[in-house]
Amino acid sequence: MADHYFSESTKLLFKENENRANRLISKSFLILAAIYLIIAICTITEVFAMTFDEGLYFFGGQTLIFVLLSFFIKNKADKSYTKYIAIISLLIAIGAYTTLYSYGVELMFAIPIVLSCRYYSKRVTRNISICTLTIYIIAKLLSSIYGIWDLNMINFTSPTVLNIDPSVDATPYTAIDSAISALSEQDFSQFLYLYNRDNFFYCLDTNIFFLLVIILASFIMTKRMQEMVHTQADISSKKAAVESELKMGTSIQINMLPHNFPTNENVSLFATMTPAKEVGGDFYDFFFIDETHLGVVMADVSGKGVPAALFMVIAKTLIKDHAQLGLSPVDVFNNVNQKLCESEEDDMFVTAWFGNLDTTTGQLDYVNAGHNPPLLCKNGGKFEYLVSTKKRLPLAAMSSLKYTQESISLNAGDQLFLYTDGVTEATNTAYEFYGENRLQQFADANSQNDLHGFLHGLKANIDKFADKCPQADDITMMLVRYNAPKAS
Repeated sequence: MADHYFSESTKLLFKENENRANRLISKSFLILAAIYLIIAICTITEVFAMTFDEGLYFFGGQTLIFVLLSFFIKNKADKSYTKYIAIISLLIAIGAYTTLYSYGVELMFAIPIVLSCRYYSKRVTRNISICTLTIYIIAKLLSSIYGIWDLNMINFTSPTVLNIDPSVDATPYTAIDSAISALSEQDFSQFLYLYNRDNFFYCLDTNIFFLLVIILASFIMTKRMQEMVHTQADISSKKAAVESELKMGTSIQINMLPHNFPTNENVSLFATMTPAKEVGGDFYDFFFIDETHLGVVMADVSGKGVPAALFMVIAKTLIKDHAQLGLSPVDVFNNVNQKLCESEEDDMFVTAWFGNLDTTTGQLDYVNAGHNPPLLCKNGGKFEYLVSTKKRLPLAAMSSLKYTQESISLNAGDQLFLYTDGVTEATNTAYEFYGENRLQQFADANSQNDLHGFLHGLKANIDKFADKCPQADDITMMLVRYNAPKAS
C-alpha cells in the first residue's frame, strides 16, 4: 500500500505516520479495555445485575484481549500482523454469534474496521467495513433462524428433584422412565431464551447502530490521516527537491572559490571553507592583479543560507572586478561599498578584509571593513593580531562611509592568517567560545607546520573543542606565507 501512494523519497515519512497511526489505534484499544474493565469491576461488585462469572471471565477476558491488542499493534509495525489479528477477530466474532451469542461481541467485529485505518486508504476501510457489516448481519440472521441459545440470559430455577416411591418395586429401568417423565413435564421456557425472527430485528437495530458509529469514526479517521500523509508527503517531496538544489548550490559555490593556489616562488597560500548550511555567506578569494601583485580577500556576509550566498557572489565579483582595474585597496572598498548600497534592499552587509601584496618587495597594503583582525607572525616570532588603527563599518552598511588604508612590510618567513568569525565563535556544549586566545595559542604552537597541516589541524582542534556541538556558522580560513625573492 505504501508503494502505491508514496515514492521512495517519502517512505521514511510514511513509516513515521504509520507509527503514529499505530499509537492512535493502540490508544483506542486501551480505551475499550478500560470500558470493559469498568464493567467487569461493576459486575463483580454487584453494581450491575450480572453473575460473577459473566463479569470476571467474559468482561475480564475482553479487557485482557484489548490490552494485548494495544501492546501488539504499538510494537509491531509490519502490516501483515494486523491482517492476522483482523482475521482472528472476525473468526472469533462469527463463532461467537453462530454458536453461542455473547455480550459485546460487536467489538470483535469492530477490530478489523479499526485496524483498516492504518492503511491510509478510504477504499480499504470502506471495503473492510462493508465485508464486516455483511458478516455481522449474516451471523445475526443465522442466530435468529436457527434459534441459537443465549446462555448469558439463562436464569436457572431451583434444581428439579426426582422423588421415587420406595414402596414401588423399582427396577433401574422404571427409575429412568420416572426421571424422564418428570423432566418432560419441566417447562424449559422459563429459563432458556431462544432467538426468533421477532427479536432478531430488535437486536439488530440496537447493536448495528454501535457498529455503524465505529465504521463512521474509522472512515473519518482514515480520510484525515490520508490527507495528512499526502500533505506531508508533498511537503517532503518539495523539501527533498529544495535540498537537492541546495546541494547543487553548495557545489557551485565551492567551485566559485579559487582552488589553484599560487605556486609563485615568493608567496605560498592555502585556504579552506566549511559552510554551516548547504550554502553560506563566507568567501575567500585570491588573484594576481598583475605579475607582481597578489590580491587576497576574506569576507563574511551577514545571515545564512541562499540570500547570504547570493549576496556573497555579488560582493566577491565586485571586489575582484574593481581590484583588477588596478585601484588601491581603499578605492576598491569605497567603490564596492557604493555599489552594494545602491542595489542592497534586504539590510544585508558584508565584513571584509582586502590586501594587496607586492610579491617582490613584501609591501602589503590592506583595508579592513569591520572584519576580524588577522593574525600576523613576523620574523619567526609569535602571532599577533593585526588590529586596524581605525575601525570601520562593514560594506553596504552606509553609503557615505569612507575607508582607511594601512600598510605593513613582510619579510622572509612572515605569515598572515585570515579567518571569519566562525572560527572564534565556535561553541562547545558548555556554551563557551573558542575565542581569540585559543586561536592565538594554536597558531603559536603550529607556526612551523606546512600550510595544509596548519589549517586542517586548526579545524580538527575546533571540532574537538566543540565536542559534537553542531557548527553554527561558516568556518573560512586562509594562511599566507611570504618568501623573500631570490637575490638576482
